[in-house]
Amino acid sequence: MKLNFTQLLSAFSLALDLGESKVLSHAKRTGYIAFRIGEKLGFSDTLDLFHGGLIHDIGVTKTLSEEHFISERIKNHCLFGRELAENLPITKNVKDIVSYHHEHFDGTGPNGLKGMEIPIEAQIVFMADQLDIRINHYQNIYNQKSQLIDFIKENANTLFNGEIVQAFLDLAKRDKFWLDLQYNNFQYVFRNLQQDKYKYLAIEELLDISRLFARIIDSKSKFTYRHSTGLADLMKLVGEKNSFSYQDILKLKIASLLHDIGKLGVPREILEKPGRLTDEEFNTIKSHVYFTKHILSQVEGLEEINQIAGNHHEKLDGSGYAEGLTSEQLSYYDRILALGDIYQALTEERPYRKGDDPEKALTKLKVLVEQGLLCSEGFDSLRRAVI
Repeated sequence: MKLNFTQLLSAFSLALDLGESKVLSHAKRTGYIAFRIGEKLGFSDTLDLFHGGLIHDIGVTKTLSEEHFISERIKNHCLFGRELAENLPITKNVKDIVSYHHEHFDGTGPNGLKGMEIPIEAQIVFMADQLDIRINHYQNIYNQKSQLIDFIKENANTLFNGEIVQAFLDLAKRDKFWLDLQYNNFQYVFRNLQQDKYKYLAIEELLDISRLFARIIDSKSKFTYRHSTGLADLMKLVGEKNSFSYQDILKLKIASLLHDIGKLGVPREILEKPGRLTDEEFNTIKSHVYFTKHILSQVEGLEEINQIAGNHHEKLDGSGYAEGLTSEQLSYYDRILALGDIYQALTEERPYRKGDDPEKALTKLKVLVEQGLLCSEGFDSLRRAVI
């Protein structure tokens, strides 16, 4: 399995945007703006700018507004972001963007760096970020252009490097730049990135990256802490006990780590509600598998893992969600992960209940199997692994 790393970061940036109260494509727009400014400045390699834009907010744990306008939260998300970024196969330039993308040119930023003490790539991404968060994407961008340009000009040599401001002002003369932002059209970037600069990933590298994103996913709620990593460990055990191939075990582990990536778009208060959900809240919860599939579908070569990850709430009789798939449409590994997800949730400790022991959890699953909702063959495979 060979995957395009830029595509993967681009897809995962959608998940990060979901965690910022559904400010969708903020990261891509930031990367696009930074890429275009880098071109204007004559950068020979603009890939780092795009990658930096895609993951600049990887350390964000609250909403976009909180993390961009509350000074203590700004510093914390940069520090946490750098910690996470150290585990990604990215350049030092990109890691520095994550660390320093809120520094001000005049030295008034969170770390007090001034002028060219701030990596130039971080300066560019900071300005791109500050521009995008001021765009109202529900209104025509042409009606905002003058105000946005004035904001950048007014902060030349204070917030922003004057040379970068001038590059932006040259870029801002082009209608296409604004229209691309209006309609989230980033094809310009992909067309102009040289193919030989793309990093391609083997499946083992994807597993390492998936572990990192599972950490972000599971941190969304203290109620589900380690759920994704726990499920991955369970799938490894099931695979080994049932003689699955090495490649298939890796696919199941990756699908487990990413199956709830769409939950980054579900409000924490719903995830952590100890009582029964209202119909409206349950409908919100159900959307997470839709977002999981949407995010993973952005990456060519990830189609099988996407199906396994995104189908974990489907039922054999078509009563599951989000697509209402039936047994004929669900692979054996789709069914195994669905069983494992329920088993893992039943056996986990939660603040409001104790986890079930393996026998009790299997008894509950057996009822669902007998009702024709879950796979009997998959149930036997799971049972062999945990008893």
